[in-house]
Order: sequence, then C-alpha cells, then structure tokens
Amino acid sequence: LVRGVDYAVKYYGCAKLPGAENSKETAIICDKQQEKIKKDQKVPEFRLRISTSGIDFIDVDTQKSTCRYETSDISFVSRNKKNLQVFSFITTDKKLSLKLCHVFKTNTRTQTLEACSTIAQ
Repeated sequence: LVRGVDYAVKYYGCAKLPGAENSKETAIICDKQQEKIKKDQKVPEFRLRISTSGIDFIDVDTQKSTCRYETSDISFVSRNKKNLQVFSFITTDKKLSLKLCHVFKTNTRTQTLEACSTIAQ
C-alpha cells in the first residue's frame, strides 16, 4: 500500500460526534446522513485513496486531493448494517479538537467490505 488503493465513492458528508465513538453512534449518523440525501440531489463523488500513511479524498474532476487524514487520526471504521454499500470512519480534527464521522457509499457491497478492511489495517 505504498501508493494506495483507490475506491470510487459517493460522499454523504460528515457529522460531529457528540461523545465517545462506538458502533451504535456511527450507525445513527450513517442513517441520518443517508436521510439527508434525496434521490434527486447530486451527491459528491470522490476516489478515496487509502494508503499506509492515510486517506485522501481525490476530486474526480480535478484529480487532486481535497482532504487528507493521517492514519493516526482515524480511530474507527464500520459498515452500515441497514445498507451494506455504506460505510463510515471517524477522524480527529486536531485543529478544531473535534471527532468527525465521514459517511460514504460504494458501488457494491464487496467494495465497501474491501474499503473497510483496508482502512482497518
């Protein structure tokens, strides 16, 4: 994973975590973020580049990284039990002293499982 592995994703956004992270809380956030996305609403598409050093959000149009999280800033990853194409991970924003839950959707359940497994390594 020197260069990283890319996954095509739709970004459902992120939400601030009010307390300690756990699977129940991330499931609630996943559900809320999915509810915000209407069928007719355009959802931003990115390539997530996952490497041993971190995760980059690559803009599909410009091919440039718009956001990056170091591996040490990622504390939790999980798949949504209601929709197996949806997953999330929790990051720490050190500048703002916040924990954020980012929610994504892949094209297949297999891609979601692979992305979660790659992040968890």
